[in-house]
Amino acid sequence: LEKPFILANGQFQKSGSNRAKIDVWFSFIDAATNSECRCAIELKFFKRENHREPNNRYDVFSDLSNLEKYGDIADICVFLLGTDHAHYVSNEKYSVGTGDFDFRDGSNYDAGTVLNYQTEKPYGPPLVLSNSYDFSWTDMGNDLFFLPVEVIPVR
Repeated sequence: LEKPFILANGQFQKSGSNRAKIDVWFSFIDAATNSECRCAIELKFFKRENHREPNNRYDVFSDLSNLEKYGDIADICVFLLGTDHAHYVSNEKYSVGTGDFDFRDGSNYDAGTVLNYQTEKPYGPPLVLSNSYDFSWTDMGNDLFFLPVEVIPVR
C-alpha cells in the first residue's frame, strides 16, 4: 500500500517530479513457471459534499497519466473511482474552461488529445495521455456510482 515509485526518465505531470505513490501494488508469481504478473491500482472516492469538482475531474486524468507510466513495475493498472455525486456520471454539460476533463458515462478520450484547464488560474498544466479510454459507469443504487478503468502501462 502507498508504494513509492521513482520514474527513471521524465516526470509525472501530477507531481511535477519523478516521484509518485501507488495506492495498491501487488504481484502474483506462478511457482511452476516462475512467471510474474504485476498490478498497480489507484483508488478514489469523490463525495458530493466536498465541492472540488472540476479539480477532481482534472485529478482523474492526472492519475490515469501516472498509471500509464508504471510500465517498469506493472503489467496492468486499474483506476477505480467511486462517488455519490451524479454530476461526474451524467451531468448534461461542463463549463468551457474545464470541459476537456470529461469522463461521464459514455464519453471517451482519444490518445494524444491535449487536455487544458482553461480558467484564469488553471488548476494544473495541460495533460496528454498515451492510451485511449472509454468511460462506462456502474450505478450501484442509493446514489453510489463506480467507474473502473483498465490502463495499459507504457513500457
